Amino acid sequence: MLKKTYVKFCKDVHKIRTILNAVYKDFSISGELTHRDKILIDGCVISLYDRWTYFNRHIILHSAIGGCTTARGLNIPCNVLHKRDIKLALSNFLAARRVQMEPKWGIASEAISVARWFSIANFSNYSAAIGAVGSPAEELRYVRNFFAHKGDEARTKLQKNVTFFSTYPFSHQAFLSYKVSGRQPLYENWSDRLINFAGAAIQ
Repeated sequence: MLKKTYVKFCKDVHKIRTILNAVYKDFSISGELTHRDKILIDGCVISLYDRWTYFNRHIILHSAIGGCTTARGLNIPCNVLHKRDIKLALSNFLAARRVQMEPKWGIASEAISVARWFSIANFSNYSAAIGAVGSPAEELRYVRNFFAHKGDEARTKLQKNVTFFSTYPFSHQAFLSYKVSGRQPLYENWSDRLINFAGAAIQ
């Protein structure tokens, strides 16, 4: 199940990347973005972060109920308390924490805290991967929030926390134009790194 979740994540990321590649190609030729292009960028960035949160949620909860195997062959035993039921496992967690809303699975510290509470057998590998230096998840979250909300507060947080967008006004054009090390578009770099970190998380 862990590998299946990873494979689905990779497929979803590649679909998002394909759409952004098409927008980027047109933008490279015309130097302009249409209203439709901007909507596509919004949707792709939001979806990319949503796929990351979905990945973390499922890896943690499937590890919590057990009955699965990691990519490196570690057998995770079934947890009698959760009865191999994801909804029950989540309900047990929320009841223990006395909260109603699910955790913010895309934020490394929250995901790791949940994984620790469940005492998942693969905690060391999962937490090391998700919490590793160099993960683009936080950068992605701030850009995602700006595209989703487009308010001054979201813009301020983005420019405060995403260093390469701190010195000039952020826009769809700025996002699409930014290249890592002057070569790779940012969204491609994020895609590659997220896939790498996800692969490490299921070991």
